[in-house]
Amino acid sequence: MNRQTDEWTMQTSFQWISYLLVYPDGDWTQTVREVKDVLSISHPMANGIQSFLEEMDAYTPEQRWDHYVHTFDFGKKTNLYLTFADYGEERERGPALLELKEQYAMAGFELKAGEMPDYLPVVLEFCAHTNAETAGRILFRHAARIAQLQESLSQIESPYAHLLRAVRQGIGMMQPKSNLCDEEAGT
Repeated sequence: MNRQTDEWTMQTSFQWISYLLVYPDGDWTQTVREVKDVLSISHPMANGIQSFLEEMDAYTPEQRWDHYVHTFDFGKKTNLYLTFADYGEERERGPALLELKEQYAMAGFELKAGEMPDYLPVVLEFCAHTNAETAGRILFRHAARIAQLQESLSQIESPYAHLLRAVRQGIGMMQPKSNLCDEEAGT
């Protein structure tokens, strides 16, 4: 796979994951059927998406709704707001949110009314529509929180853990080689 194709596939994967991480209403169910039809890409991130879809097939729509609300709306460790774990509702969270909004604006990405810029589906949608370098900067900054979120979802055996695993695989693929060498050397 060439770099341009790989980047397109990663962006497409981020877009699907973004959508799959929102509340699973009736439109979500219909779109999931479409995702299954086109999910034949050969890309490491596709495995996590496929695993998620397979597990969610066992849920009724009501079970999906309950699981989503219980997991993301009431779970302090599993909410989808990337800066919340560090700042909660504290004032210090404001600058982190503003920085994200500014990065989105510089790239021509507009938030919808009421959307928080650190909401993971929004972050991934942005990453799907920007270049790999910009996406990488944002995702690297929040990689630790994404890893924590995946771990928390894995602990409660949530199918959503597969999606976070896919995001982490994407981050790993985007990580510059020099950073990987530094990490391996323990620096």
